[in-house]
Amino acid sequence: MQTWESYISLNNDDTSDFEVLPAPSHFYNPNQPNQVGETLRPLSNEDISEYANRDRFPLPLTTDREGYHGERHFEYWLSGLTDLINLQEIAHAANVTLSSYLDFGCASGRVVRHLAAQLPDVDLYACDINYAHVRWVSQFLGPRVTAFQNTSVPYLSLPDASIDAIGAFSVFTHIESFDTAWLMEMRRILKPGGIAYVTIVSEETFKMLDETWPMYEAVTRHPAFEEDTLLKSFSDDKLVFRWHNDRSYASNVIYTTAYIETVWSSILRVEEIRRRFPRYQDAVIMRKD
Repeated sequence: MQTWESYISLNNDDTSDFEVLPAPSHFYNPNQPNQVGETLRPLSNEDISEYANRDRFPLPLTTDREGYHGERHFEYWLSGLTDLINLQEIAHAANVTLSSYLDFGCASGRVVRHLAAQLPDVDLYACDINYAHVRWVSQFLGPRVTAFQNTSVPYLSLPDASIDAIGAFSVFTHIESFDTAWLMEMRRILKPGGIAYVTIVSEETFKMLDETWPMYEAVTRHPAFEEDTLLKSFSDDKLVFRWHNDRSYASNVIYTTAYIETVWSSILRVEEIRRRFPRYQDAVIMRKD
């Protein structure tokens, strides 16, 4: 029987033991093609090897990272390193010193593990709706990372004006309701001048959807999807492919750029929208005035 917590969060009764993979350096092969993403190409093999050697945390099994990157474990690790490098570049451009960071919707630490391994002086927080992910991060990335479970009800258990930067990677792509309330919470905990780095699927990137994209199967299997859906102009603020059931986290959401630039910007100033940054989603860079 489901408990009430199951309606607003996931896996609250999880007590399973985790198996893990070796640290990333175990999987690094500089001669293997396609292991280095576009963002990382300026880095030499020696640079990437140094990043990998500093990260001594184990990698999660594919099943504990929601299937991302399949059995391509080093590519999974590199995807998080790409986001760290992008975050550092964005923070530098905004003249923000990263002394505190929240990974909102952290999963099993794909991004926050890199801050823990590479930036020893940053206070790190991570949250997720899935208690199994929170347990994984706490068990294998702690004590560098303070991990906590959030729910689908917009609230973050952090003090006002306490965080320099927030990352939310492929999180708002599943928030079909209360997106503005979540942005208000992010605004509350950000310091003045702090930044939020949020990825979305916009109507522009959605038009490029094909079978190689991670969300392709989930969207095209939905009963509301039609062959000409990708060609239609949006008449609403967002397009939601929602699987109706009795739990949270059951949707794929596509936002219009106009909605981001009008509604979201009334809460956090939208500094920039970077298309396909780095590949499947757009990055919305916002700042608290």
